[in-house]
Amino acid sequence: MERPFALDDVTDYAREYALAHARAFGMEAAELATFLKDRFGRPAVALITGTSDVNGVSRWASGRVAPELSRVQKMRDAFIVHQLLARIFAGEDRAAAWFTGENQLLNGDSPASSFKQGNVSSVYHVVRSLYGVLEDERARTAQIGFSL
Repeated sequence: MERPFALDDVTDYAREYALAHARAFGMEAAELATFLKDRFGRPAVALITGTSDVNGVSRWASGRVAPELSRVQKMRDAFIVHQLLARIFAGEDRAAAWFTGENQLLNGDSPASSFKQGNVSSVYHVVRSLYGVLEDERARTAQIGFSL
């Protein structure tokens, strides 16, 4: 049975963030665009980066066109959030679904839509909260002697 959360695998937010951040800044814009396009799809990457040109995402991924620096930064942040979520949810598909689905912690917006609106810090706050919930759950289950 697949677990919805990776209680045993997730260490702490700061460590996971630092690893994802290092990976994101080690990638070229084309690599970031390809990674996100393959997981979220072109329309979601266009939404995240605030571009109306869905085909531009493919041009970024191919390296034919370089996105503006502000769009690269949004892709880096999206990559970092995806990596953090993949650790929480024990899989990339779940992370992508969370990123593109409505979220009540973001007033019903999707994290992707929040990126477009410039609310990247709100998305990070929600992800950090999820890590806090997992840390609390790990501590609680350790006290009572069993794990999910």
